[in-house]
Amino acid sequence: MPRKQWRFWFAFNKDGSIVVNWRRKKYKVDEIICNTPTQSFTRRKYPHCCMKGYASSIDFKYKNAIITVIIKE
Repeated sequence: MPRKQWRFWFAFNKDGSIVVNWRRKKYKVDEIICNTPTQSFTRRKYPHCCMKGYASSIDFKYKNAIITVIIKE
């Protein structure tokens, strides 16, 4: 039986930061490794251009003060 898929989206802010939204929570990260198909969409609020997709899980890796999120299908 396949695992349940959840909607995620991420965007780049003006200050150069990356925000990943996953299950109604926002996570500020430094890098993204996305192993699932994504599509772009436009929001009326800032950030206007975002990427969204479905994933079964996301993992965080911390190394040398850099936060990397790994998005899995």
